[in-house]
Amino acid sequence: MAERVFITPETAVSGAHQHMSKRLQKEQEFHDSVFGGGDARKQADEYYAVAAHTFDHFHRLVREHFHGGVVLDYGCGNWGAGHAAAEQGATLVAIDISPTALRQYLRALRTRRIGAAYGLQMNAEELAFNDHTFDMVCGMGVLHHLDLNKSFSEIARTLKPHGQALFMEPMGHNPIINLYRARTPGARTEDEHPLLYRDFEVARRYFGRVETSFFNLCTLAAIPLRRTSFLRTLLIVLRSADRVLFRTLPFMRRYAWMVVMTLSEPRKDGRAG
Repeated sequence: MAERVFITPETAVSGAHQHMSKRLQKEQEFHDSVFGGGDARKQADEYYAVAAHTFDHFHRLVREHFHGGVVLDYGCGNWGAGHAAAEQGATLVAIDISPTALRQYLRALRTRRIGAAYGLQMNAEELAFNDHTFDMVCGMGVLHHLDLNKSFSEIARTLKPHGQALFMEPMGHNPIINLYRARTPGARTEDEHPLLYRDFEVARRYFGRVETSFFNLCTLAAIPLRRTSFLRTLLIVLRSADRVLFRTLPFMRRYAWMVVMTLSEPRKDGRAG
């Protein structure tokens, strides 16, 4: 483990170099390519138009749960989750394995005149921070790239006892989505693992409270119509259908495209109470 540090304006520098496995090195190379202008994800990105409301919901949740302090943007990419808290006065620490993504994110934050933001290239499975450093940890689409035991352990360790961690992640049960993933292997790394229901049990080893909300099942039907003028109206109807479906038939939640998780009551030792 690299030497741990507290984040202050003096210690939040551009790099925190740590040993990376070959798996993580491949992740860095892939995401440097994607954020550097590669076309590996351009086709997939078109589909996110039908999930825009899920992103909006997640950023709203970050704002609602932020009550001051220091926020870790965990695997920030080029437009992370923590800016919603930074806009409300958070001191934001952004980490990513890709220096290309990190530079783009910090540039975007400066454009929005968010000053208290610091970036570090870092292995998210081995955080170089002291215990109980952060009031909030948040991330979008990052956990499914990682070893969950290592990442949940590090998030719980660095989160303050009354802090919360919020994540938005893809799910891995829907056979239609999985067929698409199998047919487009170049759009992702070979080690990605969209979350399964059993992964929530892994989270419960490290957090006393794990809350989940599911999104985007009926809305998938709008994908063929994503370029039409009536997409917005159609999505309103389909989002309502999703809410009714997930409320009345809970077993259908596993087939959602995305899950939003709120993790609290961190357990440093990873042992359930």
